[in-house]
Amino acid sequence: MPLGVVAERSHQHPFRLCAVRVAVGSGTRNGDVSDQRRLYSSSVTCSDIIDGVKKALGTVDPTPFFAKYGNNVWAASQQYLAAVVAYASGPVIKKYLGVLAAADVYTASTTFAILESIRLDLGFGSQVHP
Repeated sequence: MPLGVVAERSHQHPFRLCAVRVAVGSGTRNGDVSDQRRLYSSSVTCSDIIDGVKKALGTVDPTPFFAKYGNNVWAASQQYLAAVVAYASGPVIKKYLGVLAAADVYTASTTFAILESIRLDLGFGSQVHP
């Protein structure tokens, strides 16, 4: 199942859990269990990323990227998508930095995967619909 479909379905799930694994932990069994419970009960979810991606697709203007790179559509697309990922993942990284292990390392790549699935599998924010 494409990530975008999983992501959309996670919005309907009562726990709103993402298909992405997170690493948390204090290094002790009690601390790790406590951290997991606290994080999952306080909306550690894909919904932050999904909402950020959808907002970014409606906010980040692709025009400057295509104007800058002219006929090099690949470069323009790559830079535009990088800007969308930065816009969408920035608040998530800020929110979970120091709370989720490697939030600053893996959130952007996770956001890109979800972005592409939402765009390509679901057609959200895409000029070409599936």
